Amino acid sequence: MIEYIYTIENTENGRLYVGRTNNPASRKRGHFSELRRGVHSNPKLQNAFNKYGEDAFVFSVVESCSGEDVRDKEQEWFDKFHRDTSFLYNCHFETHGGPICTGPLPEGVKVKISEAIKDNTRKYIFDILDERYETKVSLKFLSEKYCVGINTICDYIPEWEDRTGLTMFVSSQIEDTLKRVEVFIEDYEKGVCTLSDFYKYGTTVQSINKYCVLFNKEPEDFKTTKQDAKQRALIAIQYMKDTGCSAAKAIRECKSSTTTFYKYLNQA
Repeated sequence: MIEYIYTIENTENGRLYVGRTNNPASRKRGHFSELRRGVHSNPKLQNAFNKYGEDAFVFSVVESCSGEDVRDKEQEWFDKFHRDTSFLYNCHFETHGGPICTGPLPEGVKVKISEAIKDNTRKYIFDILDERYETKVSLKFLSEKYCVGINTICDYIPEWEDRTGLTMFVSSQIEDTLKRVEVFIEDYEKGVCTLSDFYKYGTTVQSINKYCVLFNKEPEDFKTTKQDAKQRALIAIQYMKDTGCSAAKAIRECKSSTTTFYKYLNQA
């Protein structure tokens, strides 16, 4: 059986929780379900979740190995972090009977750790891309199977192509997204629409910023920061009314603040 080493990273301060599982998707659901209900067995992780909110935490698989090696592999990851309780949310490091060691983590070591995580993530994603190239399965399937975001997988495609000399086929999902972004950009340049009309084209601000370079544009050309907080809130409110989506999605898609959104929603 294949086992996986995963991290739960607090993107606000870089702190991590390190764990292992044979089912990343199920383990992720379990962690976040307990955290949302405030009953997680790790009090440090729970307190951080309560303070920073769910959006600040990212679950990532960083390495895979055989079941018989997983204890040693998890211990290796603890060793990489010097079992530093000021950097890790883990409450103990007794996976393989090793001593519990604590102490401050030097900045230079933190940089090396960060690079190590990136290197292991890169290797892991490359294996996923190898599978995609060989089997032609969908990005959604791979994302759910390996608990990795679709955008994260796509971000590594250019590097994978450079290393392998192969060309990854484009899924119909991405092709459709590219077509919608292209139509939006054409109308945007004609003055037919503004950025606030993105949802009318069946796309998102994130997709526009991600793929606009393919059409000789830059993300800076579509900055939502050019609009003030009130405008973004009003756009989000209208988006919610037009699409029937949740307030949370409207706030996220339109880059509005929650406070300003509800301020003007209540006045409507």
